[in-house]
Amino acid sequence: FEEQHHPPSLRALRSDAKVFVVHVWGTWCQPCLEEFPLLKKMFPEGRGGDAQLILVALQSSEESLRKFAREHVAEIPTAPQYSDADGALPQVLGMNKLPITLLVDRQWVIRQAFYGTVAAPQRRNDLLNSIERFLRPPLLTAYADGYLSCPRPPCIEPSFFLHRSLI
Repeated sequence: FEEQHHPPSLRALRSDAKVFVVHVWGTWCQPCLEEFPLLKKMFPEGRGGDAQLILVALQSSEESLRKFAREHVAEIPTAPQYSDADGALPQVLGMNKLPITLLVDRQWVIRQAFYGTVAAPQRRNDLLNSIERFLRPPLLTAYADGYLSCPRPPCIEPSFFLHRSLI
């Protein structure tokens, strides 16, 4: 939570990442603290391939965050870090529990939200699989004159994308 990690806003963050993983946490949230070592493994140096990790701490002053960072320096992932001291983000997004991890595209549109800790292996796999699907979407099945054509397998039905976890 040093000065160089504080661009004026999330939108001002310059990155060549294709997707952002915005992790919302709190210093008072025990599950949030327990998952930091896992996030550090998933996103070494704040990156995991084309995905950029961003940390947003809720309802903590800058001073309390600096103190927390000094005490937990080994666990906290290296990533751009922001503070929402007022706790406005949960109200805007309709969030009611932490931690939450948001998959966000380059236009800053939230594509998927993961409630709960990534410490659970299934939740971690869900997040990694969603990032992979976002970065390398499966090929669509194309229909030409009523016939199914597939440029190269595997191909899927367009209705597959109607599933809300992929929107």
